[in-house]
Amino acid sequence: MKKMYIKRTISLLLVLLLVFPAIGLATSSGSIISKVYFQDEAGNMVYVDYEAAINQSLEGDSSLYNQIVHYVGIAESRGRAIYLETNTGKILNYKLAMMDNLFRLEDIIQNVKYEVEDEIDYTHELKIVDGEPVIAPREVHANFRININGPEELELGQVASFSLRAYGDGNGNVDYRARYEYVLRGGDGRLEYFDGNSWRTIPLAGYLGPSSEFTLTPDWDLTTVLRFRPSQKGTYFLELRLIDLDNNTILAHAEHTLNVTGEDPVDFPEAVENVFVGKSPITNKTYANIEIKEEYVSVVKAVYVNNNLAYQMEDKPSQWRAEVPDGTRPEDLIGRIRVELEQQDQDPEEEPRVVATFHPLTMLPKFGYISVVVENVPGAAKFSVVYHLSDDDDGNEVIRETAIVNIGEQAGSLFYDPAQYDTVVIKVFDVNENLLHTFEDVVPVN
Repeated sequence: MKKMYIKRTISLLLVLLLVFPAIGLATSSGSIISKVYFQDEAGNMVYVDYEAAINQSLEGDSSLYNQIVHYVGIAESRGRAIYLETNTGKILNYKLAMMDNLFRLEDIIQNVKYEVEDEIDYTHELKIVDGEPVIAPREVHANFRININGPEELELGQVASFSLRAYGDGNGNVDYRARYEYVLRGGDGRLEYFDGNSWRTIPLAGYLGPSSEFTLTPDWDLTTVLRFRPSQKGTYFLELRLIDLDNNTILAHAEHTLNVTGEDPVDFPEAVENVFVGKSPITNKTYANIEIKEEYVSVVKAVYVNNNLAYQMEDKPSQWRAEVPDGTRPEDLIGRIRVELEQQDQDPEEEPRVVATFHPLTMLPKFGYISVVVENVPGAAKFSVVYHLSDDDDGNEVIRETAIVNIGEQAGSLFYDPAQYDTVVIKVFDVNENLLHTFEDVVPVN
């Protein structure tokens, strides 16, 4: 096999020398011209894959080689810049060699006078597009990044919200056929994706984004929101990749670690007899019916599911009902149902409290999102943030308010600069967006 390979290589070189004798393709050291750079009539530095042109010619298609002869011939006759790159990576200044009356590769390959240390900075490329030779602008690939903003620590029973931002630097000229690929490892739980209108449950691994695939432009900038309720304590890893489908390469990648602590719930609260989940064929809504034990019915003050207030049935006081996401199973609600009893009334000395956390954007640290933890506000389910945006020309403060979102999610994006305005206002609402409490002069933490 080795002798046959050597014979084939020698035969190929002989054919190349016979068919393409212009400047001598090979030297005694085995160096072969691989790439050519030349200056065209518009002053552009043009790159062409000379080796590919030769291979195509041997297969019967000489269109690219003929164009090399045409365009490089013009550069030669005008004394314009020409550089040759060999298969060993050595770059030679062929324009300078020709001025010294040296034309063969054999004559200049070992002369350091003609060696070029730096790579050739070219702006265009000579290639065949749709069967026609063209000098086209060089393909410049943008750099893409992914940021995952979300909590790093979580108590079991809480919901973690993640803001996933993928963006390009806007400097390239190449579009990709791409898609998002994600995986959440480390344990089980409920993962949800906000599709722009509502939350929907998704697997712990798969694809997400505008569609199964999309056109990724150099100035791409998209934020995706996920939320996750772990079902057990441990360390979880959220990973997101931006995939170039045509080349099966990773354009951007990020991973986020979430440590979940606390005790696993052994069962439903003591006051709960059983839980049933069903779906209405009329409204297509899914509900959880929480049946309260007989001895607790008279002392139940409120029932919450996923921090949302449930409704007590008018004709059956032992049953409370709350809407839940489609696909929910009764066992999914373990640790997510809370029953308040009359004898567990809030201590009047315990004041309502809120802790707000600011999650800045990486590229614009004065803009970001706020998440909250609310205590001692019965029925608290949603919140909004009132913040200072700027001052107008008369020195008056310009105030803005975010949309109302569920507690456990992030509200924003909003402007926050402690050097100018170091506090925000947090409004807390119930599940029906009735205002329950307003926290003034809240200083967010990072």
